[in-house]
Amino acid sequence: MKASGETPVDRRLSPPIPMRALGIFAGEMSREAAELHGLEEGKGIVVTGMLGSHLKSPAAKAGVKVGDIICEINGIPVTSPGAMKRYLSSYTIDVPIGILLRHKDIWRFLTVRLNRSTFTRRRSFSGLCDPVFQSRRL
Repeated sequence: MKASGETPVDRRLSPPIPMRALGIFAGEMSREAAELHGLEEGKGIVVTGMLGSHLKSPAAKAGVKVGDIICEINGIPVTSPGAMKRYLSSYTIDVPIGILLRHKDIWRFLTVRLNRSTFTRRRSFSGLCDPVFQSRRL
């Protein structure tokens, strides 16, 4: 059962994916959520949580909240958490990124700047450092 005001996430589609570049966890939006917000299915992802100290993440500083639906990044539709993660990997530190999102039936446009403190060492499931992630220096 969902809490009042919470955007439903279809956890059967995929588990929430951490977006270290923004400091959020994101999951695929359920059909119910798409209908509730008047969006097409597959057009947006739901912010399901914040990484680490959520008050210091780039997304939190810009005003992104848990339950928000991210629909576009720099004018490009977001179709899945994986697609957004791949898109964000092409950016570097301090580049402004425009995010169009839906917050409680209100459209908002926010600008997020990725910062160096967001890029900490990440470990893969095997416990080894992921050199590809570190070499990108988002």
